[in-house]
Amino acid sequence: MLEFLLLILGVNCLTFAYFGYKFMQFRKKEKYRTQELNHKVQCMLNQMQREYQSERQAELSEKPATNIFREHVIDEISKQRLIYDEESGRYIRLRQIK
Repeated sequence: MLEFLLLILGVNCLTFAYFGYKFMQFRKKEKYRTQELNHKVQCMLNQMQREYQSERQAELSEKPATNIFREHVIDEISKQRLIYDEESGRYIRLRQIK
């Protein structure tokens, strides 16, 4: 009976060792695949960043950027005129008609 239990224990240990070895091999392969994938993704990101930067530089070198909102505000302010109101003692903004 003791020999049978030792035999079962031995078979269980061998099975555990086999699956442990397979698991370690799987982890090594998975680590390698993950590193390879990360490297490929980083290369793609670097390439896209270089392309974007070159396109952006070409876009910026074409013409200087204009701020349309700023120009609109300057136009609106230039159409206004400050008039001093003696009754209230304040300046009043009036729109000029050109």
